[in-house]
Amino acid sequence: VFVALILLIGTTLALVSYRQISELILQSTEEIFDEIADGIRARFQQEYRPVTKTVELLALSRLVQSRDLAERLEALPLLVEALANQPHVTSVQLGYADGAYLVMRSAQSNHVREAFHIPAQYSYIVDHLAPDATGRVAGERRFLYADLRTGATAPLDTSEYDPRTRPWFQNT
Repeated sequence: VFVALILLIGTTLALVSYRQISELILQSTEEIFDEIADGIRARFQQEYRPVTKTVELLALSRLVQSRDLAERLEALPLLVEALANQPHVTSVQLGYADGAYLVMRSAQSNHVREAFHIPAQYSYIVDHLAPDATGRVAGERRFLYADLRTGATAPLDTSEYDPRTRPWFQNT
């Protein structure tokens, strides 16, 4: 009887300890998970809040109201500033209600240089697509020096790209 009582008490203590340890481990895991999630959330906001602010400022600029390539090219210093202030952003894209599309890319990374075949002397490329009177979308690529002078141009292949069909355009 005494041995059975000792075994019963020992088993009960083991089960109670097991439950308490399991709850403690679960609680600790949840706390660690919450700390990691808070850190990721804070880092994400730290990284992308400036991008959001830049987009908001660009939306207020005359660039979004421009009607043709010449007007858009006048606003390139604004895009250069946006790219310079956001080192993890490599391009700025703008879509227009008429279906035109402008994208400016910084040639700072080797990946961008290789992907777009940017010669070493150029710092930026600008692609501009616009539908003509028939609705055919044609465009050109401009290779720009650091001072934003055009060094070379190249025609872009005819495209069916329409920024108005993209979620980033539709959500604005």
